[in-house]
Amino acid sequence: MQPPKDIFCMEADELLDIIEQSILDIETGKLIPDAINNIFRAFHTIKGSAAMLGFQEISNFSHEVESLLEMARRGEIKSEVLTNDFSQIILSSKDHLRECLQCIKSDQKITIYCVLLVEIDKLKNDNVKNQHDTVSEKESSNCYYIELKPNKDIVKIGLDPVSVLKDLSKMGKCDVKVNTNSVPGLGDLNAIDLYIIWGITIQTPNDIDTVKQAFIFYEGMGAYDVKETNNTFNANCDMSDTGKPLQEDDTSVRGVIEEKALGASNKKVVDVKVSSLRLDTLVNLVGELVVNYTQLYKNIIKSKDVETCIVLEEHNRIIESLKESVLEIRMVPVSVVFNRFRRVIRDLNKELNKNVELLIEGEDTELDKTIVDKLYDPLLHLVRNSMDHGIEDNQNRKISDKSPNGKITLKAINEGSQIKIIIKDDGVGINYQYIRNNALKLGLIDQNSKLTNDELSDLIFKPGFSTKENLTQISGRGMGMSVVKEEIHDLRGTIALNSDHNRGTVITIRLPLTLSIIEGLLTVVDQRKYIFPMSSVRENINYSNSLEYNNKWELLDIRGDLIPHISLREIFKAKQLRNKDSQIVVVRIGNEKFGIEVDKIIGPYQTVIQPFNGLLKGINVFSGASIMGDGGVSLIINLMGILEYTQLKKYE
Repeated sequence: MQPPKDIFCMEADELLDIIEQSILDIETGKLIPDAINNIFRAFHTIKGSAAMLGFQEISNFSHEVESLLEMARRGEIKSEVLTNDFSQIILSSKDHLRECLQCIKSDQKITIYCVLLVEIDKLKNDNVKNQHDTVSEKESSNCYYIELKPNKDIVKIGLDPVSVLKDLSKMGKCDVKVNTNSVPGLGDLNAIDLYIIWGITIQTPNDIDTVKQAFIFYEGMGAYDVKETNNTFNANCDMSDTGKPLQEDDTSVRGVIEEKALGASNKKVVDVKVSSLRLDTLVNLVGELVVNYTQLYKNIIKSKDVETCIVLEEHNRIIESLKESVLEIRMVPVSVVFNRFRRVIRDLNKELNKNVELLIEGEDTELDKTIVDKLYDPLLHLVRNSMDHGIEDNQNRKISDKSPNGKITLKAINEGSQIKIIIKDDGVGINYQYIRNNALKLGLIDQNSKLTNDELSDLIFKPGFSTKENLTQISGRGMGMSVVKEEIHDLRGTIALNSDHNRGTVITIRLPLTLSIIEGLLTVVDQRKYIFPMSSVRENINYSNSLEYNNKWELLDIRGDLIPHISLREIFKAKQLRNKDSQIVVVRIGNEKFGIEVDKIIGPYQTVIQPFNGLLKGINVFSGASIMGDGGVSLIINLMGILEYTQLKKYE
């Protein structure tokens, strides 16, 4: 079971993401009241959870932010401030809480920024709309009577109904009466059950909807009823002023309870947080089930037991359904990572003094959570490059007769067994002549090299290569794109770049739906089985001497297209370097094609991947292994590793 500290950090991280997205909604003018309420709930929850676990610094800080949010909820913050100073302070507070969570995770002391607290107090004091001028108006308040009946087990789950009374007291003057009629005798009394019922008369300038907002965290924890009353606050209001005291056997109250209690019948789906390690274990067990089924099926076929074969086929259908269900559990929408770039674009707009709009498409497309978790860093570098390298400043966009507002698009498309992610901008595009000149300076090509635009684009992914002349804090060091390519290939994906001068750049990333299952092409080399990732395979052809370009071993002529020739027999140091009936698997990595020679192509093959551990992790030409139906092991080819190995051998 996870420690409470870890659960708190995980849930707080999710709440901080909600805060960030809601603030960005406020800045764009979207559903401001709803967004403020979402932020208030998030900080309120963090405050309560932190206090319960003893993180008093976080609780106190969240309370200060919450008081500022309460003013915004009451409409006391000027509208022009909401989208400027207010949003910046909330974002800074969110960032600071994220740092506090890191301190908790690493068992370090939590330190609260006093400067941030001063800014919060200053905003509260400077931007109240005529607060002191409307005191006399507030004297003519509304009066409400509230009946509050918490569930008996509310204390057991760590909630305190008194917090509702405290929130109500902040809205105005309260007179609280307690009904103890439901408290049983000592013999039947359970010390951790709550039996009392409250009747509250409140005099407040707020309307009834604002008063009900005090119960936003109480929903589902009991019953409450808010009614307007003509009684003045000074009248001797008790629980009988507006009706009978709440009783367990009161049918009218029971109707209120059934109506108000949240989740009594309409909550049919409950989300459960499960460690990804447990899901990995489950996937591995399903893989072993598939292997055992195949072995059992072969034995049954040999015995010619028809009835058992029929039962076994049904068993196989259940295993396949189980495998699909387990994989679906691991899938999450790419919006989890895409939405984080709203903040990135916002901050870079201010830093670079640009006006760039982020467009997100296909955010409901689902990917394996392991891939989504590792996708942010490479996408971050690409988006920052688009902002810094691609999108022009306002003056240059005007000269180019473009809209002053640039656009960056993040788009996800499901293509069956893989996902295509597109990062597109409408900027200046790539200067291919500059790339060629820079490549000559770095010695990556010689003066006689004739490269296509696709081949020049691939040079951008070389270590140390940059398309920007001047170094900035954002980009220009020439290391990022090579790291991006490595990270994408680690996810068994490919990346390609295309650009039109003065029209923009499009970067296309293709990734498998999951890292647990591979859609592969099963082949044989020197009597051993190897699997190619099907997403990179373009075609298969039979080998013949006529394919060799000018009788040279290194190049193949595929319908006039010259591609490098790689022999796995040579790489794996087989006794014989050639097989008379060998075949060629044509694969594509980015914009590059290669012909890889194998002895035999068996065909498509779907299997569960077993990652390497220990010493085997350093073998770069393989990305994992798979247990075959006969109990044997087939290795999964890492195409990028094969390419790098052959290039190293070439220069030895």
